[in-house]
Amino acid sequence: MASVRLKHSVVHFCTGALITEYFVASVATCFVRINLVENLYTFPDVQNIVVQLGSRYLETKVDPTFTIVEIENVLLHPKLQVDIRGIRNDAAILVTKRALPQQIKPVSFISYSEEKLMNEFTMLNKNELFCQLLGWAESPPSPLMADEQRIADDLISEALQVLKVRLVQDDECLYLLCVDNKNMCSLNFSDLNLFCVQAVKTVTGSCRSYVGNSLICGGFLWGLGSALTAGRNPCDGKNLPMVMIRPDLFINTMYKGIKVHVPIKSDAFTALPFIIFLVTISVVLLHF
Repeated sequence: MASVRLKHSVVHFCTGALITEYFVASVATCFVRINLVENLYTFPDVQNIVVQLGSRYLETKVDPTFTIVEIENVLLHPKLQVDIRGIRNDAAILVTKRALPQQIKPVSFISYSEEKLMNEFTMLNKNELFCQLLGWAESPPSPLMADEQRIADDLISEALQVLKVRLVQDDECLYLLCVDNKNMCSLNFSDLNLFCVQAVKTVTGSCRSYVGNSLICGGFLWGLGSALTAGRNPCDGKNLPMVMIRPDLFINTMYKGIKVHVPIKSDAFTALPFIIFLVTISVVLLHF
């Protein structure tokens, strides 16, 4: 899992999931300041963002896969839109400056129709094969927050936090969220490509939904934590649902428009003339 932070700070402000050796999937609202009146997005300095990756811990001595890498670019979904009805296409892909080490394995993401996704989730719940919500504990939702709003560094966990969750149907989720917060009553889950999960029971650990937290089911990435319920504490007695974003619906779309300069090893250029020579010889021999 990936922890996103500012270069000269230990404060983690977003979570993501490594999906290729160069790409980290996350959510756009971690990286923009949104002005609803003018529908403007203010983007932070990309050069000031780094990603920490680890399997279980953000510490080299404990987790041999731990690494820190700088970000070359943050690609927002081209149709990112925020209004009073919610956040549409709240997606971002972070492009790292270098390829990640081979020992850090990317996670594959599920790409299902909504009907099949719900059927799969229902079967998981029925068989009590619950999913896990993974993240690095409580943290500020945006690097652009005022300093006095930031959460103390000692509340950031170095150990990956795990929360066992189950699927909540859209109508049940909307009802529970609306009762707690009237601003959530107008949500349209199918329109916003969202779904909900809920803690199976009160457990020790994270007990915290945060922006970009990864929902893992059967080893696959099924969802990322939405900003709509950021900071939700399912272990506070209410156990309200947490809203998730479907990553497959934006990753496939964004891949088509991504043009990233990925360094090619010099060995490839060294071998190129030899490869051309072999192809030429093969063609000549076939001709005769």
